[in-house]
Amino acid sequence: MQKCPKCGTILDDSKKTCYMCGTDLTKTAKDGNSFGDSLSKEIQNVVTAPEVLFSEDLNKVNSNSTNGYGSAIDNIRLDENISSLNMPTKRDIEPPKVEKKPMPKPQPVKPKKAEPKPKKIPLPPEEKGRFLGMNESKQETPNQPKKKINLALIINLLGFVFFTAAIVYAYFNYFKSDGTEKLGNLSYKKPEDLELKNSDSFSKYYSYGNNCTIKVSYGKKSETEGQDFVDSYLNNIKESLEKEENTEQQRSQITINDNKWETLTIIYIKQNDDEKKIETYEKYIYSSIFKDGEYYNIIYVNVNNDSKCKSLYDEFKKTLVIK
Repeated sequence: MQKCPKCGTILDDSKKTCYMCGTDLTKTAKDGNSFGDSLSKEIQNVVTAPEVLFSEDLNKVNSNSTNGYGSAIDNIRLDENISSLNMPTKRDIEPPKVEKKPMPKPQPVKPKKAEPKPKKIPLPPEEKGRFLGMNESKQETPNQPKKKINLALIINLLGFVFFTAAIVYAYFNYFKSDGTEKLGNLSYKKPEDLELKNSDSFSKYYSYGNNCTIKVSYGKKSETEGQDFVDSYLNNIKESLEKEENTEQQRSQITINDNKWETLTIIYIKQNDDEKKIETYEKYIYSSIFKDGEYYNIIYVNVNNDSKCKSLYDEFKKTLVIK
């Protein structure tokens, strides 16, 4: 062990420089004796420890020592030697007194008093009315005008409704045809399934498909010419169809709506080989009448014995009226 000659720090023999003050320890006394040479190894080991040694600790080391150095240090007072080394003892160092302050008692938390609500001051009637008026004015948007009843618009709408109703009434009662058509003084109703193919001032031609037709025509004659015209017209047709095979002719007079029509019916006779029976149907019907200086001719043709064609002709024939 060695002692720094400048600051007194005890250092190991291997140290060449004091780590406390930087003194060069190689320039110590030439006698070679250092501070720790007169101390036992146990004391040297304790002194070189990094902790600070106190006198009580050294006494314990000394009392427990069994080496040969015990007699050399019996008369040494450790307290004086340690004091000469400027080493403090536990008795010299008193811990700082810390005044313990008593823990403050928790003070009860006082509940906060609720702030009193401001009293509502009633407004006088005139101020209240003005306040309500201001609120109503705020609710109205400046871009939204107040709704007003437009009497002129209502009157115009009512007039338009009545005018439209009058037009519809006149259309259905005076202008729209219910299927009634006229040719001279003859009027009749055309069935919906009959299609008008051709018409002029003196005739109208209708058809249902390609094998069912009805033609209506009229003209003017004197009274003497008119009586002979009907007979001559039907006789000419009869003569032209006499040579047609599988036909039979019938001449008759029918009354339709108080008017007597002269008719010539051409009946077609067909033999059905599969059912071994004979079928007959009205293939042509020619009708003619002269009244009040006008004559009317109706020609009905049903080539293939179409039942629909026959029903259309019967429906049409019932509506013939001469005024």
